[in-house]
Amino acid sequence: MFPLTHVFVAEQVLGQSNELQTIGAIFPDTALIFGLNWHHTHCLGEELFFFIKENQPELIPFALGALTHGANPKGLDYYGDECYGLKKEERGYCFQKALPIINEVQKACNLPAKFSWWKAHNFIEMAIEIKLANRSPWLKSQIEASIEKYGKDELLNTTLNNFYSRYFSDVAFDLSVLHHFITADQINSFSLSKLYSEQLWYKHQIEGVNKKEVERIIDFSATLVEGDFNSFLTTVIAKIKEMISEYK
Repeated sequence: MFPLTHVFVAEQVLGQSNELQTIGAIFPDTALIFGLNWHHTHCLGEELFFFIKENQPELIPFALGALTHGANPKGLDYYGDECYGLKKEERGYCFQKALPIINEVQKACNLPAKFSWWKAHNFIEMAIEIKLANRSPWLKSQIEASIEKYGKDELLNTTLNNFYSRYFSDVAFDLSVLHHFITADQINSFSLSKLYSEQLWYKHQIEGVNKKEVERIIDFSATLVEGDFNSFLTTVIAKIKEMISEYK
């Protein structure tokens, strides 16, 4: 999912809002920037939580925010990406919803075939992000304020360095880079088409993206989720609340 969606879900799960929790809820998507992989930031949430609890308990809100985001334990990205339904092979909600747009996304984004379904699910995520931005417009400024306050925080960045040094000897965190994940403009299909094109280049060196077509597909994706994205969020928020109760 995209940042506003993660912050919205974290607030609903944890029943409160604070800046550490907010930056924790979006932290796992920084993996590539710091030379980590998806597994390191989406599947080590429990280990990170207990490391912070033991060493820097004042940062627990950050760890709880990160837990709501990940895939193991089962946070939002588990249900959005990995599995939503009775069968593991059904994949997550966003992958299921992306099936009708795979070919269009591949063409618009100049993608190799192996990337197509993976990247198509991002369009479902962007559609949900826009809906939540319209519903809760304060979330964007809340994220920006959290990054401003904690992006350069020495205690937080050093704690993350100490935890991830178990896996990488030269990792160096600076969470102020999170501002790259937030568009400076109003959140809509136009601004997200621009941001997504930039991310395709940064992550995969893919160019030749048709931004107008990306914008159109994002708008169309909104119609694909209109009937059930609210029930999806309600369902997974309840499941994540149950998971997170073990850590509170």
